[in-house]
Amino acid sequence: MSTKYVSQTQYGKTEQFDLQVGRGQIPGHQSVFLFGYSASITNAAFIPAWENTAAYTYPASAVAMSIVSTSASDTAVQIIVFGLDANYHRISETVTLTGTTPVVTTALFFRVNQLDVLPDSVNPVGVITAKNGGVTYGQIAVDTGQSNMSIYTVPAGYTLYGNHIGAWSSTSVTSGVYATFRAQTLSPAGTKYIVSQAPFLNTFEFASNFPLTFTEKTDVQFQFKSSGAGLGIGTIFEGVLIKNFTD
Repeated sequence: MSTKYVSQTQYGKTEQFDLQVGRGQIPGHQSVFLFGYSASITNAAFIPAWENTAAYTYPASAVAMSIVSTSASDTAVQIIVFGLDANYHRISETVTLTGTTPVVTTALFFRVNQLDVLPDSVNPVGVITAKNGGVTYGQIAVDTGQSNMSIYTVPAGYTLYGNHIGAWSSTSVTSGVYATFRAQTLSPAGTKYIVSQAPFLNTFEFASNFPLTFTEKTDVQFQFKSSGAGLGIGTIFEGVLIKNFTD
């Protein structure tokens, strides 16, 4: 029997659809909110807004992640890694930090979508990273509680629909410096697409009645570059992840 997921309210005649999605009341639907931040984007080349001022590299294959803190005091902190396996299916694993000694995940991650400190965990005092072979795939800065990166990969069996992208830059309107935004996707075959691009000074906003559509297994990055001095840039993406029809 086929399963279809419909985008209509299921509970209450006056309750907003977005609220019901956020409350988990509509089967096959999940809200997606990405927040990326970089304290200083100086590159002439595009990079995502995340904890490192550098391009983001994806794993070539599914690998274990070494989770570690820069502080030896972080010995009771619980971190959950959200990502995808080699088949782009959603996986997660919770680890307990052992300070500056890496803890290696049992699960193998082909993509890392987010790192979170568990809500009932001890607050970490160091920088938390998820690495393999010296390459950083996710990071939690001090006192942020979660990774802040404008990077996301759509799980297998789902489609991501986005209707709002915002960005804010520390650019001074009298400096002559500006930022440039672009949304880049990467297909599983390695084909890159630029689906939106625009220069801006302080604020960039994208809103559409017809949402951007990102199909399953697509890597999505919201990237920036600066025309001059290093800029602090923050960005958000709002959307909904909807399970595809099944036969």
